[in-house]
Amino acid sequence: MSIASILGRAAVLCLIGTTAAFATETITVRSGNGNIGEFDSQVSRFAGSADTGFANLFTAADFETARQGNPGCIIANHGAWISTLPADPQARWISTSFGGAGEGATALYAVEFTVSTASIGSSQLVLHYAVDNTLGWGPNVGVYLNELPVAGSNGGGFGGQFQHTLDVSGMLQPGSNWLYINAVDLGGPGGLIFSAQFGIEPGASAATEDLPLAFELAPNWPNPFNPSTRIDFSLADTGPARLDVYSLQGARVAQLVNGMLSGGSHSVTFDGTGLASGIYIYSLEAGGQRESRRMLLVK
Repeated sequence: MSIASILGRAAVLCLIGTTAAFATETITVRSGNGNIGEFDSQVSRFAGSADTGFANLFTAADFETARQGNPGCIIANHGAWISTLPADPQARWISTSFGGAGEGATALYAVEFTVSTASIGSSQLVLHYAVDNTLGWGPNVGVYLNELPVAGSNGGGFGGQFQHTLDVSGMLQPGSNWLYINAVDLGGPGGLIFSAQFGIEPGASAATEDLPLAFELAPNWPNPFNPSTRIDFSLADTGPARLDVYSLQGARVAQLVNGMLSGGSHSVTFDGTGLASGIYIYSLEAGGQRESRRMLLVK
């Protein structure tokens, strides 16, 4: 498994995002690159990679400021330089920390997912992962849900397992939820490559048909994009809907939807061929509600 990107002595941890919808589940996780072969095609995934350089600096993770961090990769280095890589907005930058000399790097990062029901009873999240077999993973992974450690995972690690089910009963909230993964590189300073692939999928939950539908406009993916990007949205009820794209000057440059749509989830593709690079606004109107988001076309 080779997903490491090494720039000199710089270690790069990068979350690569996409949107995954589950037809029979209540939880939608927005993360991952969508084409890792180790996992089922309906499992949402994210990936991280780094070399095993170490430093004697430590920066504590801050959950409060994490929510306001810049989208993109987590960048760690050993007295070298910082390199910026593009990433999906759902891959939120949080912080990077190092243990003492020789202890290897520690990184904390997060993915955001939504729960479309007003109440969740007994629920589970399944964490999938695959590791580079040149490293011996120990108790080095902690999982936090909405800033709280998930029972049995904080500091407990996952050993040599490739799947771990987390009981999150009573911890999920309607709307936005954050899943934090804290991973420690135990490879030491010997130059070995830390390479891991993670995925999360919903486990047991309430039946989708019993859930109230909601009006929601999701972040487009990829973003930045060239030339096309996918826009997911959901409607609370069947009725007329419009999805338009505007320039920052307010001129409409595309109309993606204009007509009757059923309540539930929908997806469209916006093609920016013929448009100049820049920021564009896409706006959804339905049922007396309106929501807008920004996207960046880079050519």
